[in-house]
This record gives sequence, structure tokens and C-alpha cells, in this order.
Amino acid sequence: MGVIIGFSGVDGSGKTTMADLLIEHLNQSGIDVTYHHELNRSHIMVKLINLFAGRKRTERLKTSLFLKTNLLSNKENEFPYLSFYYLIFWLESVFLYLHFKFKKSIIISDRWPSDLIGHFKSLNFNNQIIHKLFLIYPKPDFLILLSVPSQLAYSRKRHEKGHRLHNTDYYRTLQSNLLPIANNFKKCKIIDSSRPKEEVLNDVLLAIKPFITI
Repeated sequence: MGVIIGFSGVDGSGKTTMADLLIEHLNQSGIDVTYHHELNRSHIMVKLINLFAGRKRTERLKTSLFLKTNLLSNKENEFPYLSFYYLIFWLESVFLYLHFKFKKSIIISDRWPSDLIGHFKSLNFNNQIIHKLFLIYPKPDFLILLSVPSQLAYSRKRHEKGHRLHNTDYYRTLQSNLLPIANNFKKCKIIDSSRPKEEVLNDVLLAIKPFITI
């Protein structure tokens, strides 16, 4: 059975950097590792959303999710476009989770699906069924929440296209949303990622040691 290590945290907390460093370390130790970024979606998912919402509306929906700001009109918000998108997203996440669990390797997931719950408020998305689905399943074998001061996260991301509308309050609010979500996982470690990356990596390795023979 595969062992899934999930990274959680606000944009700019260092998830991708730490995932890359961890994979490099494990590969050097002769351990088979698979990298997965949770926002990498299949063509099937995109086609289903296009079929349901239409191409133009789908583009606005994708832009809303990219910017973490709701760009849909009030009329569109009356229809379950976001609900449909997240339902398909969740179903595909479940399929990928089961696929990875049957692989005999370590899977490093860069961003866990439940992180999306932290963005629901900024999108004015209040579907409690979707919220519970992401909260209940799937769950990694171990979750690492990278915690970082909002000012540092902002300074790391402020020049990127998808984050130019975000200020320090955005990162502060998102982190406060992610903390209770992470606490919902029995096997979770919160790590301060504002320190030098070598120190953070050492803490990550210590946290996952019970799950991986390094």
C-alpha cells in the first residue's frame, strides 16, 4: 500500500519548495517517491465542467478559483456551478487517492484537497455538503501544515499573477481557516516554515519518520 504525505498551508508557505526538497532527499536515500500537485486536474474533469456550465462561464469560474475571488454574477451564483465544480474535483481526488494507495511507493501531495475549504469564504461558497465531503475524505497518512507569518507569505507571492489582488489580511484569514481543518486530521504536524529551509526539512523528516524508513 502506498503512503501518502500531504502538505497543507497558505500560498507562500513553502509547500512546493518543501515537497521538492523532501523528494530529493528520499530519492537520494533510494526510496521510490511520486509527486502530485492537487491542482493538476484531468481533461475529463474540464470537459465535464464545460458541458455543464458552458465554456465562457467555465473560464470565469476558473479565473475566480485562480484569483480566489468570486467573479460570477449574482444570477450565476443562484446555480450550482461552484458546487458542481467542487463535486467533480472531490470525486477525482477520491479516485486519485485510491489509485495512490494501491501503489507501492511514497506519494508526496503538494497541497491537500481540504485546503480548498479555506478558500470557500472568499468565494462566498456555502455548500455544507461539499464542505463536509472535503473534510471527511480523503485523508493522507500524514498531513504537514506549513505555518508562516502573513507578511512573509505576502512578500513571497505579491508579484505572481494569481496573487496581485491579495494583501496580508488575505493570508492571515486563510491561515486561520486552515488551522482548524488541519486539526481535524488525527495524524498532523504544524511546522513553522518561516525558518531556513534546511531547518524546516529536518522537522519534516522527523515528523514523517514513523511512516517512512529513511
